Amino acid sequence: MAKHRARRRRSRLNHPIGTAAGTLRPAAGSTNARVECHHWDGTRWVHDPSPTIVTIEALAVKGTPCWVNYDSLPSLDTLLALQRIFTLHPLAMEDVQNPPRRAKVDSFGKVLFALFPAPDPAAGDLETEQLSLFIGAGFVLTIGERPGGDCLQQVRRQLIHDSSGAFAGSAPALCFAIVDSVIDSYFPLVTSVGDRLDAIEDRIITDPRQIDLNLVRAVKWDIHRLRAALGPMRDAVTMLLTMESHFDVERRLLLRSALDHVIRLTDQLDSERIMASEVSDIALALVNVRIGEVTKVLTVIATIFIPMTFLASVYGMNFRFMPELEWRWGYPTVLGAMAVVAVGTLAFFWRRGWIGRSDRGHDLELPRNPAEK
Repeated sequence: MAKHRARRRRSRLNHPIGTAAGTLRPAAGSTNARVECHHWDGTRWVHDPSPTIVTIEALAVKGTPCWVNYDSLPSLDTLLALQRIFTLHPLAMEDVQNPPRRAKVDSFGKVLFALFPAPDPAAGDLETEQLSLFIGAGFVLTIGERPGGDCLQQVRRQLIHDSSGAFAGSAPALCFAIVDSVIDSYFPLVTSVGDRLDAIEDRIITDPRQIDLNLVRAVKWDIHRLRAALGPMRDAVTMLLTMESHFDVERRLLLRSALDHVIRLTDQLDSERIMASEVSDIALALVNVRIGEVTKVLTVIATIFIPMTFLASVYGMNFRFMPELEWRWGYPTVLGAMAVVAVGTLAFFWRRGWIGRSDRGHDLELPRNPAEK
């Protein structure tokens, strides 16, 4: 029996009602948030595994292209320092502290702000974390929601092995690489959901006695969660395509490719959702067939014993002047009549095809995956 998984609680307000817009909460964030920085020295990207706020501010003052990444939400003092160094809007900083769980893109003057639900490899179970992305003149700032890893390893490898110069001090190119890495990290998740659904379908068809509707329900819930994350992301990437002041023609072409990936993922999830509904219908139909088979067997047994019960009840009456009470062969005759009635009823059911005569050539076959034909 599959373990029941409760649905996530509904969204709720993360700050007190009446709080002014753009107000940051003092208790949010952690002083132990890990930070790393990649900056362009003119020929290659240099990785600093633990930069300080002073180091980050010095890079910003010099105008050195850099990517600053926090693996989790930093403390309020750090957020305020980043807001001052990179001239970030208070509304964007409020969204960083209060994850809206929905992809979005906003432009605040020269700084572009984007939110993406990114797969969290450490949490597993198709969990996502909010990735806050800022892009400005010569800098990219990303802030995760919680520690434990992220889906940006591909971007780090590209920066380290950037022999072609594709990211040569280019913040838009780095921004596209981050967005593309987030989108590509959804492909294994969507594929795993499809594989689970195929395994459940094969199990239902090969062994209908082991049907577990909770497995189908769990897959449908995972599809819903992925679709809820990728649906707004499609609009967010489309919004990035319109930001001509931040992305040149070449980067917009690359973003168009990323948008195509999002569309492919959402289309695949829509197909999996339809297939999950069909598998659920098949499972319910097979359960009903099993119930019908059991009911048919019980009905046959009851029908056979009805006339036998009638004969037994008639000769079980204790009237004194019953004609067969003194007959020597009465008892075996009644038993024989019961046997004849039982055999005759079974023969009638058999001739009608209600039992024991299922035509194998006309059995209903369950639909298979068209790709398997």
